[in-house]
Amino acid sequence: MEAWRELDALGVPVIAVRDNPRFPTGPAQCAAKHGPDDPRCFLPREKVYAEKPPYASIKGIPGNVTLVDLSDYLCTADRCGPPIGNVQVFMDFNHVSATYMTTLAPIVEDAMAPALGWS
Repeated sequence: MEAWRELDALGVPVIAVRDNPRFPTGPAQCAAKHGPDDPRCFLPREKVYAEKPPYASIKGIPGNVTLVDLSDYLCTADRCGPPIGNVQVFMDFNHVSATYMTTLAPIVEDAMAPALGWS
């Protein structure tokens, strides 16, 4: 938080992105072995994401900080797993695949543009 305040004093915007879910094993590898719809390749969302993001309880976040939460795009309302819309979401146990991230580019841009003065 102190670093954010220092950056705020310098007029530097900060974009803080909520972490990706972490799985005990890779959903993509599970899908390759068992098929993309196999229940073994999915976890209940509440197992990998708290209902409220960790930053929700932080008081006094400086005005230069934009918080971005992509969890609704990485998981459905009730589960997290390999595919969304026939695109592989994760490349391993916690990294988003480049292909899926490309599909999120407009969403990420919309979330970041105001913080960076692009809109």
